[in-house]
Order: sequence, then C-alpha cells, then structure tokens
Amino acid sequence: MARDSDSTDMGGGSAGGVRGFLAYWGPPVAIGLVVGLGMVWAWRSLAIGRTDVDEIVARWEWGADDANAALEDEIAALGPSARGDVLEAFRNVDGDYPDLKVWVAQRLTEEPFFDNKSLAEEARGDDRWDRRTAAVALALRLREEADPDVVMPGILDWLNDLATDDHELAVMAVAAVGPLPPDWESRVREALVRLARRRDPVSGDAADDWSPEDRDIVIQQGLANLLRDAAVPAQDVLDVLYEIMTDEEDDYAPRVAAVRVLSEKKQFERFDAWKAAAASSNDVVRQAVADNLFRTQDRAFGEILKPMHRDPHSLVRSGSLDTQILRRQPTMLDVIDQLLEDHDVWVRFAAAEAVAVFKDAPGAPQRAAMLVRLLEESDEPVDAEGAILALSAITGDVFGFREIDVHPQMEEVEESALDAFMKDPEGRAEAAAKYRTKLGGVVFTREDRIAVLEKLLEHPDPENRARAERLLAELR
Repeated sequence: MARDSDSTDMGGGSAGGVRGFLAYWGPPVAIGLVVGLGMVWAWRSLAIGRTDVDEIVARWEWGADDANAALEDEIAALGPSARGDVLEAFRNVDGDYPDLKVWVAQRLTEEPFFDNKSLAEEARGDDRWDRRTAAVALALRLREEADPDVVMPGILDWLNDLATDDHELAVMAVAAVGPLPPDWESRVREALVRLARRRDPVSGDAADDWSPEDRDIVIQQGLANLLRDAAVPAQDVLDVLYEIMTDEEDDYAPRVAAVRVLSEKKQFERFDAWKAAAASSNDVVRQAVADNLFRTQDRAFGEILKPMHRDPHSLVRSGSLDTQILRRQPTMLDVIDQLLEDHDVWVRFAAAEAVAVFKDAPGAPQRAAMLVRLLEESDEPVDAEGAILALSAITGDVFGFREIDVHPQMEEVEESALDAFMKDPEGRAEAAAKYRTKLGGVVFTREDRIAVLEKLLEHPDPENRARAERLLAELR
C-alpha cells in the first residue's frame, strides 16, 4: 500500500511533481546561473581570460586610421609569442564586423608574425566570415603574388553575397590581386555587374539603405578596374554602366559613379545616353555630366553642354563653363552677359575666364567692358580676382596690382593684394579707367546692365530671378 501511495504522489499529483523537481534541481540551477553570470561579469569588467591582444583589439574604431595605426604598433610590440593570441582574436571577432576581422588578420601578415600560412588555412576553412576576411587580408598583403585558388573562393563568396551591403574590402582585394586567370575573371565580372545594379535594401528599410554607397564603390573600384585591364571593354560592363547612368529611378551616387567611370575610360560612343543623363531631373547627375565631358573632343557634345549654361543649378552652369573652356568651344558666349551677372560668384568667375579664353571672338570689347565694371564696382573679392585675371590675359597689362601678385597659371591673386585693392575705391576707379582706355573706350552702361538683368527675370534658377529683381529695383 505504501508503494502504491508513493506511486500516486509521483505520477498523479502534478503539484507534487513540480515541487519535487524544483526541490531536487532548483538549487544547482540557481547556483549555475549565478556562477555563469559572475563569469560573464568578471570577463567583461575584470578582463579575466582576455589576452593583451584582446584588449588592444577592443579599442579599434572604424575610420580612426591614426589611432588604429597606434594599435598596430602595440600588437607588433608584443612580439612573435603573441601570434596565437592574434589568430584567436581574429577568429573571435564577429562576422558583423568584417572591417575589424580583416584588420586583425592583416596583423598576422606583418612584422613580427609574417604568418600567411595560418590565414591560408583560414581561407580554406568552413567558417564563412573567417574564410572571406582571411582571403581578403592575404590578397591585400600578397597582391599579384597571391594564389588565386587560395584567395578567390573566399573573395568571390563575399562578392556574391547580396545579403550584405558592404563589399568594399572584397572589391579592393580583387583590384590588389591584379589580372586574374580567365575563369576567375569571368566569375568576378559577373559578380561585380550584379552588385552594381539597383537592388532592394538589405534591411528592407529604405531609410537604412547603404546599397547606393556600396554600388558606388563597386562601380568606381570594381567595374573601372575591369575596364582598365580589358584589352577590349566587356560589353556587359559598359551596358550596366550606361543603364545606371540613365536610370531616373536610381540613387544619384551610383549614377554619378557610372558617369565618372565612362568618362575616365573615354566611353562616349553612346551619345543619346549622355544626352539623356545631361537632362536628368537630378542636379547632382547633371553636374557630373557637365564636369566629366571635358574628356571628349567630339564637337557634337556641345549640343549637350550649351543648354547647361542656363541650368537651374549653379554648379551645373559653372561645370559646363569649365568643360567648354577646356574643349575650346565658345558655346557660352550667347549668354555670357547673363553668366557675368549670375547670382553665384563662381559662375561669374568661370564666365570671366571664358571671356579671356575667347577674347578673339566677335563682341570681345563689350564683354571685356563687363569685366571692367566688375573690377571697379563689385563688392565680392572673387569678382575682382576673376576680372583682373581675365583683363590681364586680354590686354597683357595689370592695372591696380603688381604683376608679381597676379598668378594666371594658378588662377589666383595674392590675398593681401586683393584685400588692399578692395579697400581702395580710388585705386579701383583708376585701374578701371586705364582698362577702358586700353580697350578703346568701350563702356558697359547702366542701361546695358538693366537689359541683362531683365533677361535674368526669366532664368530657370529662382535665385537669379530674385537677384535680378532686387538689382533692377536699385538701378531704376
């Protein structure tokens, strides 16, 4: 009967069973939790079990190059005996921090360890991020001497991973290794082309999307490198660059990167694509086109650049002026009067340079007279600087300054001389009078200026319209 009673208490009474379990196992579990938490606290707070290398690695900061260089010296100072600790620290860095893992791996490749062998083993290992980062560190260290069969599997695995938006180190590693055997080169090219294309945010949150910046790097360092090494540019690389450059739904960063790479590689055959990019609704993309078309001497591109002289954004206007000056195409002369009255001082500076460069084109005296007015009347030092540089180039004379203070090749005037000139209204008037005489007496009158400002009332840039309204109210 006692046996039956015991059996009933153990199996049929649930409350008794729980009480029995807690009574038997509760104290050991509680003690284990306390001990475990204590060990974690001690490891974190007292550094128990952490090596000197761990302590140094814990102080690494992303982007703090000078501070991190000092940490490199600290690790090296530990001597060859710390090699095992460095290798263990590399393995312990979480894969969410690939920059740090590569940095620690690179310590193994350098003095006093020179341990490429351990990294080669890691590059062949099973852990995904250990394999990738070890391969990258080896490639960055050995460069052309790296064995593609050792480093490329890990690097290519990283490049093919669309679940991350950080591929910079893998792209850098490919460039470091240099020209690859055809089988590896084709696989890398396919991966880079895939990475360059527009893709959904990794996190699913557009506000936290780093893929445009990642694609910028892939384009400027990865695809550009492929075009450099190829005897004949790969058509799929060119196709994706033109696709990105003209994609109005895309972020500006990869589009600007595509513009730069195509320009740097002298790829101007697809005129319509360049024309479409020049008409983009994005100011930054239009500026990139204006800034980068200087590398082609094809006069047909003047058709693209000429409308940019009246672009709604001042940086596009100044970029188009600089480019056409370099291309020696005077497409801006039709609107030079408006450019010399632009609200943006650097547009006016570029316009002054254009007047000097095209000094032999019809209408030169009147344009020079506009520069004389700036020299004499403008409150902006940059206006006076641009005017004196241009007028000295046009006439061969420097009035109001010493010749040694004017530096045409550097496109600048000594700051102290410019400051003194701006504070000397009588000296400015005297210099202006001398230039007018030199130019045959041509004067840019008040009525002439009103006529130009009235044109600016219809300008696409609202700041130009506002400035024109204000100045016209003062002049009338």
